[in-house]
Amino acid sequence: MLGVLCVFSLSVLCLPLTVKSKVSCNTENVHNVKNAIKMVAKEKWMEELTLYTPTIHDYEQKCPNASLLCFTEEMKVLSKELPQQQHSPTNKICYSLLQITKMTVQEPGCEVCELSAEETPDIFLEILLKVFQRINSNCSHI
Repeated sequence: MLGVLCVFSLSVLCLPLTVKSKVSCNTENVHNVKNAIKMVAKEKWMEELTLYTPTIHDYEQKCPNASLLCFTEEMKVLSKELPQQQHSPTNKICYSLLQITKMTVQEPGCEVCELSAEETPDIFLEILLKVFQRINSNCSHI
């Protein structure tokens, strides 16, 4: 199961998961997010929707894999909210994020997705775009 491992007792202990394998570069991810940004901009009603959104700092410095898992879950939410004919870019993004987060181990000290700030879809996608750009820039140095 992708996401968060939760143990229930008198309180809930949730541990984000960490990706074991190296994240692969894919310029198509950047292209798909840019298309999704254009799509969302056309849907004015989406300004009322909010998505849990890790910061670029969360990805870069604190919890990259927990951040990617959060983006994955929230992309699924966004995809369900869009009209069926607009699912292609969002489905591709979801698939790519699922592939990136496929192999996971616990990443200690990270917050659960639901503790991230809630942002509108356009802000969410702009931050996700920066994450994919960062992934690609890191890959070019390998």
